[in-house]
Amino acid sequence: FIGHPDLAGSDLAGSDLAGSDPAGSDLAGSNLRKLNPMKNLILASASPRRIEMIRNAGCDPVVMPASIIETLPFEMEPANATMFLALKKASAILRQLRSDRDQPYDFVILTADTVVVSDGMIIGKPKDKTDAFATLASLRNRSHHVITGCCMIKPLLIPERWQTVVRKICFYEDTEVWFGNYT
Repeated sequence: FIGHPDLAGSDLAGSDLAGSDPAGSDLAGSNLRKLNPMKNLILASASPRRIEMIRNAGCDPVVMPASIIETLPFEMEPANATMFLALKKASAILRQLRSDRDQPYDFVILTADTVVVSDGMIIGKPKDKTDAFATLASLRNRSHHVITGCCMIKPLLIPERWQTVVRKICFYEDTEVWFGNYT
């Protein structure tokens, strides 16, 4: 979806997150490899489970939940939707940090978005307890997919070019889950 022509109408169009790296991979890649993400990680999530997983991996992230409206600019496959929303969250945090001119650019932003998919359709978050029980009942004795899209971005300041570029990687993990006949 990155660079997709339909992104032209989205709030990511025109941002340096929607395009390619104009500075070239050699310079940007070498700066990215020098970064110590164990000390410079911003986790754009308030999820206690995500925070715990990152800490168990040996990182002590700065937790900055992203506040976005989770809408898509057009219909897309669930895996692409998770990556798009993760990128949208990362973009929001980057804009927030860029507004602080004194903020050094020695950080990586990590975001994620997870959906549950049954019969090819994303199951939304339950509205209440009754809706949650109905959703769980609909998944009984069958499989469904849990898809998590992740995005990592690293802004790079290139002083000799008076330019900032953003290195990014978006990916997803799709796990098939089987629920038995529970009560």
